[in-house]
Amino acid sequence: MTTYMKLSVKLASIISLLVTVTACAPGGGGVAAVPVAPTLQITSVSPTSSPTAGGATLTVRGILFQSGLSIMIGATFCGSTSFISATEATCLLPAKSSGTYSISITNPDGGSTTLTGGIIYGDVLGPPMVSGVAPTTGSTSGNTAVTISGTQFQTGATVLFDSNSCTSVTVVSANSITCITPAHAAGAVTVTVTNPDAQTNTLSSGYTYVTPPTYTSLKADVLTTRCASCHGSSGGFSTQTYSSIITRVTPGNPSASLLYTRVANDSMPASGGPLTAAQKQKIYDWIMDGAPNN
Repeated sequence: MTTYMKLSVKLASIISLLVTVTACAPGGGGVAAVPVAPTLQITSVSPTSSPTAGGATLTVRGILFQSGLSIMIGATFCGSTSFISATEATCLLPAKSSGTYSISITNPDGGSTTLTGGIIYGDVLGPPMVSGVAPTTGSTSGNTAVTISGTQFQTGATVLFDSNSCTSVTVVSANSITCITPAHAAGAVTVTVTNPDAQTNTLSSGYTYVTPPTYTSLKADVLTTRCASCHGSSGGFSTQTYSSIITRVTPGNPSASLLYTRVANDSMPASGGPLTAAQKQKIYDWIMDGAPNN
């Protein structure tokens, strides 16, 4: 058999296999959706700062680590690398000149990932700098997960919203901190980050507390005026009764609530244009407050 004929036979076999897979897809409507596989990533490191001499043990956490991986600080290999598990590895920090460096991991299979600005080297580190908070608003009852961005954050840093302490503080990197907001009266507050070396920095009006709407006001201001034309009081899902609305809500978790996600991505309302930012915020804040029937 000639080379051309062999290639033709192989191509025909591949096409036949693809047709079979398509025909067997659930529902018979075409190729089944394939879940996106997780990828190698770094989620946190500790410590996030080092003297220029190095020498401390760096702990890197993430997912899909493999035995035999390598860790680099900038363009320098970390020493004595140890694979602990698929979610943790350690190494000895090399000596580096003062500056901010990325931390990279490369698995034996060639997969790699990088945490930009993961560690700061310096014998005398400067103060932290707070540049932003996301999201920028949240309920007066607190309990909102926020991410604080900036530079020169150190492991062990604390966060204040005015004089109230943020909880569950995690220094993800020298550029990022996550925490859970404390309760506070409505209004703008100053966000303060203090490193273990007592150096501190503030962001005035960095976050704004808002009084969450009641279900009654949300219904009057948004659900009736913008949603009732399609989701009225008769048959199916209704925006006019609490018992129906709550079936589309996960109290305290807007991102898991269909009522919020459908308006956040502008797929709803189906007519009349998307909700305003203020209307979306009302739904978000009501759900974050626990979606009370008030």
